Amino acid sequence: MKKAVEQYREANSRTAISRRGFVKTGVAAIAGGFLSQSSAFAAGPAIISARKKRRVFVLGLDGMSPYMVARLFESGGLPNLKRLSEIGSYSKLATSDPPQSPVAWSCFITGMNPGGHGIFDFVHRDPETIKPYLSTSRLVQPSRTLGAGKWSLPISGGGIVQQRKGRPFWEYMEDEGVSASLFRIPATFPPKETSTRLLSGLGVPDMRGSYGVFTLFTDDPKREPGHVPGGDIRRVQFADDYVATDIAGPDNNLLKVPEPVRIPLVVRRDRLYDVARISIQGTEFILNKGEWSGWVRVKFAMMPAGFAGVSGICRFYLKQVHPVFELYVSPINIDPADPAIPISSPASYSRELCERFGPFYTQGIAEDNQALSNGVLDHEEYLAQAWSVLRERERIFDYELGRFREGFFFHYVSCLDVNQHMLWWTIDPQHPMHRPDLAKKRAGALDEFHAAADAMVGRVLKAAGPEDLVIVMSDHGFASFRRCFGLNDWLLKNGYLKLKPGAGPREADGLRGVDWSETQAYGLGINSLYVNLHGREAGGVVPPGDPARALVAEIVGRLEKETDPATGENPVSRVLPASAAYSGGCIGSAPDAVVCYNRNYRSSWESVLGGFTGQVCSDNMNEWTGDHCMDSRLLAGVLFANRKLTAEAPSLVDLPVTILAEFGIPKPEQMEGRDVLTKS
Repeated sequence: MKKAVEQYREANSRTAISRRGFVKTGVAAIAGGFLSQSSAFAAGPAIISARKKRRVFVLGLDGMSPYMVARLFESGGLPNLKRLSEIGSYSKLATSDPPQSPVAWSCFITGMNPGGHGIFDFVHRDPETIKPYLSTSRLVQPSRTLGAGKWSLPISGGGIVQQRKGRPFWEYMEDEGVSASLFRIPATFPPKETSTRLLSGLGVPDMRGSYGVFTLFTDDPKREPGHVPGGDIRRVQFADDYVATDIAGPDNNLLKVPEPVRIPLVVRRDRLYDVARISIQGTEFILNKGEWSGWVRVKFAMMPAGFAGVSGICRFYLKQVHPVFELYVSPINIDPADPAIPISSPASYSRELCERFGPFYTQGIAEDNQALSNGVLDHEEYLAQAWSVLRERERIFDYELGRFREGFFFHYVSCLDVNQHMLWWTIDPQHPMHRPDLAKKRAGALDEFHAAADAMVGRVLKAAGPEDLVIVMSDHGFASFRRCFGLNDWLLKNGYLKLKPGAGPREADGLRGVDWSETQAYGLGINSLYVNLHGREAGGVVPPGDPARALVAEIVGRLEKETDPATGENPVSRVLPASAAYSGGCIGSAPDAVVCYNRNYRSSWESVLGGFTGQVCSDNMNEWTGDHCMDSRLLAGVLFANRKLTAEAPSLVDLPVTILAEFGIPKPEQMEGRDVLTKS
C-alpha cells in the first residue's frame, strides 16, 4: 500500500521529544530533570508489618476488549481468564475520555481524570506557536550554553521532563514499606529514581527521539527514496557486489547546527546465493535471505576522540538479495546496558535485565507497525517481528514472576493493542482493507496473541496463593476503524476555519496555511478541538468567556448531527466540552472540547497534526485498521479479578484505590475512585 500516512505515529515521531535530546557529556546531563512529587502520609508500624505479607498481581493487557473476550469465550478460548471470572468476577471497565493509551494509563497510575493528571491526547500543542508535541514528556533546552567554534556545549539546565502530573499510586506503597515491581508501565518516561523496580514502557523513544524510525536500504528502482512515516527509504548502488553507506543516529545537539550522527555500514552480497555479509563498527555477521540478526550494539560519537558518545542497539533483516537488494534496519533502541537517558528505576535495573537476558527492545512501541503500513515488511515478516517482541518480554515476565515474594507486581502486555491495530481487518469483512484470501491465512493471528496473553494469566494464577489478589485489566477496548473524519476539513467547510489566499486543503501544510485572523476553531491531536481564543493563542480572535462557550456549544450541536453521505451514519457520537469532561488543576491545559467518534470512525490521519484531506469523510486505506480513539462509552476495557466485585460499573480510577486498600493504605486525597473488590 502504500499511501504515506502523515499522522498518528508520525505525530509522536516528529513532534515528540526533540531528536536533539540524546547526548551525554561530562559538561552537562542533557537528559535530566524529573518532575517533583508530592509528599505522602504515614501509617502505624503494626499496619506496615501486616502489609508486607500481602501480594497483589496485576496484568495490564493493553487493548483487550469485551468483544474479543465474548468471541473467544464462545469458542472455548481464554481458559485461564474464564476460570478467573468463575472464581472471582469479570466486568467491563470504564475507560477515559478520550480512550487513548497515554490518557487511560495516566488515569490508572494517578487515580485522577485527565483534568487532574494533565494528559489529554497523544498530541498536545503550544498555544502560542500551535506547534504539536508528544503529551507525556518534553525536552527542555539548556538555559545556558558555551559556544566554541561549531560546538554549543550545555552548561546548565535542560533535560527530558515528564508531563504527567499527580503522584503514582505505588509511591504511596513505597512510603509504607511495600515493595513494588512494574515492568514497562506506560506514561512513566522518564522515570523518577525511587526504590520501586520500574521499567518505563509506552512513551520511551528510540535513539532519534521518535516513536521509531526504521531504515530500508534498497537498490529497487520501484522504491521511492526518502522519508515515509516512521521510516527512511535509502537508495544504494552496488559496485562489485559491495556497497558502503551509513546509518543515521541521534541529532548531535552539541553542534550549533545539529545534524544526525552517522556510522558507516558496509554490505557485501554473494553473487550466486541469497546471502550477505554485514559490517558495522567492527562487528561482522552473515544473514541469509529472510533471516533476522540478533541485537547489534552501535555507538554514536558526539565529539572527537570519544569525549562524548551514546550507545544504541538495532536488529537487521535481510529481506531480499537478488534480483533486488533490500535490508531492513530496525529503529535504534536505547541500549538497556548503557542508556543515554534513564529508562528504569533504579537506573541499574535495565542493566540488570540486560546482563541476564541480553539486549532487548526498550522503545515504547516495539512492534514495527509503520514498516508494515509502508510495505517494507509484509504480514508474515511483521508477525515474526511482533512474536519476537512478545517472546523476549515473556522471558523477563517469567523471571520477575519467579522472584516475586511480596508487595505489588505489575506487568504490561502490548501484543493485543498493537496487533489489533494492524490486523483488525482480518476479522472485519466490511473494512475497506479486508482481503478475503489473505484474511483466511491470517484469521487466527489475533486469537493466537490473545491465547499467549491468557497463558501468562495462567502462570500468574499458578504463582498466586489463596490470599493473594490477582487483577487482569485493560485500559480500553477495540473496534474497527473503517472511515476517517477530517475535523479541520469539516471546520473549513462550515466556516469555522479559513485558509490563507492560495492555500487549498492539500497545500495547507498542516495548520501553517491557516488564516488565524479569520479562524474560530481548529483540530489538533486525535480527539482534540480548540477554540482560537484571544489572549491564549497568538492569533486568537474569539473572546473568552460566554462567546467562547457559545461557539463550542454551536460546534458541538452541528458536529453531532453530521452525517457521512457514504454510509448514512453519524461519524461523531458526541462532543464533550472540557468543563463537562474534566475537573482538576490541569483543566486549563485541556482542549476546549473532546470529539468522541462513533464505532468504525476516527479522526483522519491528516487531522492529527492539524492537516486536511480535501474531504470530510473518507475510507481508511491504511494497514492500521483497528482503533480505540472513539467514544469511551463504546470502548470499555475489561476487569477480571479473583475476588467478587462490591460495586457496579468499575472504572480505571477505581483500581489504584482498590490496590492500595489491599495493603491497608487509605485512599489518597488526589484520587477519585473507590475500592471495588471484596477483601480476603
